[in-house]
Amino acid sequence: MVNQSACTDCSRLFPTKIGLSQHHRHAHPTQHNADKLSRVKYSGARWSQQESQSLLRLANNLYPSCETQTALFARLEQYFPGRSAISIKTKLRVLNWQAQQDESSSGGPDQTIGQIAAYSSEADDYSVWFKQTVDCAMSLLESHADSSLASVDLLAFARGLQSGIMTPERVLSLLSLHASRTFPHTWKTVSRRRRQLAHRMPVNRKQIRRANYAAIQTLYHQRRKDAASAVLDGSWKDLYKGNCGLPPDAEQYWKQVLSAPKHVDSQPSRVIVPSDWSLIEPITGEEVGRTVRSMGNSSPGLDKLTPRMLRRFNANVLAGYFNLLLLAGGCPPHMCRARITLVPKVHNPTSPDQLRPISVSSILVRCFHKVLADRWSRRLQLPSLQFAFLHRDGCLEATSLLHALLRHSSATASNLSLAFVDISKAFDSVSHDTIVRSAGAFGAPSPLVRYIAQSYENAVAVFPSSEVHCHRGVRQGDPLSPLLFIMAMDEVLGLSMPQLGYQFHDTQVDGFAFADDWVVCAESQARLKEKLEAAAVELGRAGMKINARKTKAMVICGDRKHRATAVSVEPFCFAEELITPLGPTDTVTYLSIPFT
Repeated sequence: MVNQSACTDCSRLFPTKIGLSQHHRHAHPTQHNADKLSRVKYSGARWSQQESQSLLRLANNLYPSCETQTALFARLEQYFPGRSAISIKTKLRVLNWQAQQDESSSGGPDQTIGQIAAYSSEADDYSVWFKQTVDCAMSLLESHADSSLASVDLLAFARGLQSGIMTPERVLSLLSLHASRTFPHTWKTVSRRRRQLAHRMPVNRKQIRRANYAAIQTLYHQRRKDAASAVLDGSWKDLYKGNCGLPPDAEQYWKQVLSAPKHVDSQPSRVIVPSDWSLIEPITGEEVGRTVRSMGNSSPGLDKLTPRMLRRFNANVLAGYFNLLLLAGGCPPHMCRARITLVPKVHNPTSPDQLRPISVSSILVRCFHKVLADRWSRRLQLPSLQFAFLHRDGCLEATSLLHALLRHSSATASNLSLAFVDISKAFDSVSHDTIVRSAGAFGAPSPLVRYIAQSYENAVAVFPSSEVHCHRGVRQGDPLSPLLFIMAMDEVLGLSMPQLGYQFHDTQVDGFAFADDWVVCAESQARLKEKLEAAAVELGRAGMKINARKTKAMVICGDRKHRATAVSVEPFCFAEELITPLGPTDTVTYLSIPFT
């Protein structure tokens, strides 16, 4: 008789141990993972290079607050689970650690000379750019006349700048008067009422089929992407129920969010990419013509200008107008006003946070910003792994990288800890100071930096009942906003302890992001917590914060000796919230793709 192995959980018999193991893995995944975890659990492993670096850094940071070295070793135990104070003491001795004092270096004469040279070069570049742009604006405005844009007045402004009679500040104030006269705000903001559809709700299958067909056809003509999503996810079956409107307190909720107090970010400026003056080289009529044609049927702003109307304007005059905006160093306050459209994230939203505030500014501003965004996106190279809003298949690359990390951890039996960070209203809370500083860090010349700063300083959100001044956040719906946001996020990613990443072949991956969908990578749960704490500090400086309740973690423990991995579900505390890592049967969705 063949010896059979019995399952300890359900008493089922199997003729082979392999069959029993496969049964245990699929029928009892939680118990199977617990058994593997007991064998894989960290004990007596060698110190990795990353752990050694973390130990030295933490020892230097904590030493001033500890009375004795014994107290220091006891505190370091909290940061290295599984390591005893004696083990930490021994490792510090091997690393030849000595208490180090922070040394602040003051700027010497060489630094001062370098700064003076940089300022001199910046002034020379500005003078050359100013002359070229004024001459180009003059040439464009003299070549054609367009009464719809009051090009005669624009030509007078350009001549004033060329002759030196007018300053950029004076031209900006004149452009504001010109905009208020030429593009008056005629949009009538009307509150969106909750529609009562009960009296015409379809009652039989034939009426439901007709209503669904009509709804999907209407959606297809309005937004093809949403129509395709409705067909693919099956939500088209409920389209006949209609849209019950917005929650009654939605407008008040978003007024409070968008009018939140200004967040001051006083961090010093940094230079990642030298100033690229080609970003603001004189705009041509051909460039404007291509941009206008690519805008499709975008919604009008408060001035009711549409892309079709914009195509009737002379492209050369529009280009001259955009060059004047750059020369003036700002957008006219009249054109910094944008109406807010609350777009549902889900079908029939029930709470205000299920809505997305889209700022619909003047089509002129969006056309100008699209020209700048197209130039910038082709030149922008981010040092961090960010996949959104660039000329690449970001969704595919981000999900493929996450899949590759999980496969690599399983194949090499390596420790891997991931955190799927949820940032509370990232687009609506980022500091304007951070936006402006990050733009300068990624190559924006001084005129473009001034333009961005002035545009956000005068930003006004217009709701049906009233308007609010925006002190923080990027404008969702503006072509420049995506680039400005990922540049601000790059600073956060770069300062959130990138050295504590996961070793993936020859590359260390510290994390990656798709807009505000951020995945933090580390070798262990302790290092992951350390990175999250650093990220929370950097996000706080930029006006954002982590929503610990919605943040998820995945901790994989590996045993290279036995080539086995297991999922740890030991909770850890972060931001006064207890985060429990995902278990063996849990699923996390990243960019609409489920991962287990």
